[in-house]
Amino acid sequence: MGNLVSLCIEFLSPETAALYIETSAPDGERQFAELLLFTSLALRQLHNLGTIHPVTRSLAKALQECGDTRIPLTTLLGPPDLSLKRLTTSLASGAPEPFSNYVSVDIVKIVRFSGQKGKKRFLATLNQHGDLAVLRLDPKGFDLLGAGVNYYAPLSVGILLHQLALSRREGAVYLRQLLAAARSCGTALLRDQISVLSQPSLAYKIVKDSVGALTTSHVPGVDASRPAESTRSAGLNAPPETPTQRADTTEAEDFFADYPSLDKE
Repeated sequence: MGNLVSLCIEFLSPETAALYIETSAPDGERQFAELLLFTSLALRQLHNLGTIHPVTRSLAKALQECGDTRIPLTTLLGPPDLSLKRLTTSLASGAPEPFSNYVSVDIVKIVRFSGQKGKKRFLATLNQHGDLAVLRLDPKGFDLLGAGVNYYAPLSVGILLHQLALSRREGAVYLRQLLAAARSCGTALLRDQISVLSQPSLAYKIVKDSVGALTTSHVPGVDASRPAESTRSAGLNAPPETPTQRADTTEAEDFFADYPSLDKE
């Protein structure tokens, strides 16, 4: 079975990133595939960061309390690197993240993807097998100590959420579905529902429930009576014009404009 969705997030620097999404899902199921990708990534990163870690709990609460996915999340981030001095200080203090700060996701500027590999990278492929969402996540550029993971992993979730929202900013139904899925991911962590074994079925259930409760769109596992409103392709790239993004002023660019060889809706 081929990959349903592929994701690449390239952190060119701690404050600059590029990303793309490519999907083989049929036109009527692309929005569902995007939601499944976000939910699967969020659950995986929340689990990998450690379910009781303060950075994880902060991200979960930010997702649970999100009011508009077009506005960047503000969450606790660890340092982008862990120098010997910082490591020594951390071990001496006993604090898990003495250099953590609450930061808005739009601290990272999203630039057009050019194929350049980032210093830190998240590569993911998603397949759907019935009611299971099987995500393969491959983090790149992290050493044995995982230096910077508490910075880049939460940002990967926040960036993907924000860019998906901006890419379909006029799709009211889709935005409500995305918001419901994000909130459910945060709630799942805070209720200790995320485990290695639960992720594939939990991701699918969250998306199915989010879609089924808010629309009658044609999606896998949900009865259809009319098509969902659709605005943009599943591929995206959204460089902001200013460092601070707002829901009523920022518009995402169509990533596929410069990459016609990729699948385009």
